Amino acid sequence: EDDAVSGRVDWAGKLTTLTVFVPLPQHRISGDGAIRLALSGTLAEPEVDGEIILSKGRYESLEYGTLLQDIALAASINKEKLILTRLDAQDGAKGRITGQGELAIDPGRDFPFDFGLQLTTFRAVHRDDVTGQLGGTIDVEGSLAAPKLLARLTTETVEINLATELPPNVTTLDVIEIRDGVVQEKPAAAQDGSAVDVALDVVVDMPQRVFVRGRGLDSEWSGRIQVEGSSANPKISGNINLVRGQLSLVGKTFKLDQGSVQLPASANRSEEHTSELQSRLHRWPRPA
Repeated sequence: EDDAVSGRVDWAGKLTTLTVFVPLPQHRISGDGAIRLALSGTLAEPEVDGEIILSKGRYESLEYGTLLQDIALAASINKEKLILTRLDAQDGAKGRITGQGELAIDPGRDFPFDFGLQLTTFRAVHRDDVTGQLGGTIDVEGSLAAPKLLARLTTETVEINLATELPPNVTTLDVIEIRDGVVQEKPAAAQDGSAVDVALDVVVDMPQRVFVRGRGLDSEWSGRIQVEGSSANPKISGNINLVRGQLSLVGKTFKLDQGSVQLPASANRSEEHTSELQSRLHRWPRPA
């Protein structure tokens, strides 16, 4: 245990070369990265010093249309902590994400950490059927054994397009393995006991400017959604209320007078949700 240890890692290159080892078919990642680490000390008390740098980074989600570009990241490592000193990214429009935080290199306390993100006019979703901009803060804290997610977000503009055709469902084929004329039993699914359960405290405020349009509907909504519980058993509650709207049917236009959607605090998908939607329709007065 008192034997001296030493080592060094120096890498610089394109992030695309690393994605070869971690396939991410629904994500695109690129940029210039550098890792410089030096190991010293003893087997009993090893010490690591170094830095991690990312510049000209770019991330794109093909599923949600989320885009981060001009990503700049800098983190330093010493024998006590990993410190994220800089995280900055643009969304390709007017939005921005910044962040900072640190992780203590303390196995006895399950590596406690505290990281925070600040979002400003960030375009989180950009698809044909839905787009959304929001701002606020996201904090991830706790330890690797007991992480917590705290988020306070406010939407600025959300556009839902009902006229967009939804993608076709993917057909699932059951595979039957036959070996030497005998149908093989499917192996029992392995229980992943290593999954970490994240405590949730997420609030999304929607102060109007949530537009639902298409198929004769033109409406604006507002509301508030709260997610509590844990990632294994989330509890979603809240309400979404009609601000204004109109509905066109068979050449006639009706004014939407009242509408609300109540979200129950239940995460059991087998349970029938008692969401309530009520609307009063009034014929829009014809111009004189």
